[in-house]
Amino acid sequence: MQERAEVTLSAMFGERTPAIPLAGTLKDGDIVNGLKVLHTPGHTPPGSICLWDPEGENLISGDTVFSDGGVGRTDFPGGSQEALVESLDRLAGYDVQAIWPGHGMPVTENGFRHIEAARRMCGYY
Repeated sequence: MQERAEVTLSAMFGERTPAIPLAGTLKDGDIVNGLKVLHTPGHTPPGSICLWDPEGENLISGDTVFSDGGVGRTDFPGGSQEALVESLDRLAGYDVQAIWPGHGMPVTENGFRHIEAARRMCGYY
């Protein structure tokens, strides 16, 4: 597998970090340690993902959706409000009980309600 490097957004926050070498690319539907990769662009470039644990109904959401209906910013290079809404629509199709976001408190039950709140907050639901 050919190694490649990804740039970071660290300069936007006054930091300088080197590009991060990547050994490969995760694709939508891949299974990693029992977690299903869900392609969820919008917050950042199109390669953004969430990880879904169907057995425990857990969603590792990163910055796609937070507790209480918050969502990640879309003003970063490659971000898209429209793509984020499509990602939220996709996540709404899962019976999410727990959400493990990139920021803030996790949700341990009724996570689907937080996804619905995010869809309403974005004004497309």
